[in-house]
Amino acid sequence: MLIMLATFAYFVSVGALQPTLPRFIEGPLGGDDVAVGVGIAGFSLSAVLMRPFVGRISDAYGRRILIVSGGLLVGVSTLGLVWASSLPWLIFLRFMSGVGEAAFYVGAATIINDLAPDERRGEALSYFSLALFGGLAAGPIFGELMLERFGYDAAWHVATWTAVFAALLAVRLPDTRP
Repeated sequence: MLIMLATFAYFVSVGALQPTLPRFIEGPLGGDDVAVGVGIAGFSLSAVLMRPFVGRISDAYGRRILIVSGGLLVGVSTLGLVWASSLPWLIFLRFMSGVGEAAFYVGAATIINDLAPDERRGEALSYFSLALFGGLAAGPIFGELMLERFGYDAAWHVATWTAVFAALLAVRLPDTRP
């Protein structure tokens, strides 16, 4: 249950940036459509490139360290958006968030697989995906509410603190490294 709550909180963080970040790039940063694409893609690119490496770290050092460090890295790099005043800085922060995402996701997906009994792994992964997509569904709502009522910094803070909350929850997870 703890891993599900951590996963939900983490993906609320990711989801909160989906509707707000493109508007920030086009608005305050003055970027065009290409800048939005690069700013959004940086996260995915670094996440995809880092996953094989963090998988090896997971096997060598455990899953919990990835979930905790990934959530914290996403939280810190998202908090950096408060001070982002240029597109290169934002892209750097998004690349760092992608590294954190790779760590969190690989750690969380692996610990789900480790904790589930062999005969219930499919069921466990389906619940994991509910937490993941539930967070991605709720996150944009929170991000938009904060942006509309309080501005970009509030949206960044929601994304920051939900990622940090996920990392703090993960501290209590068992380490399931074989």
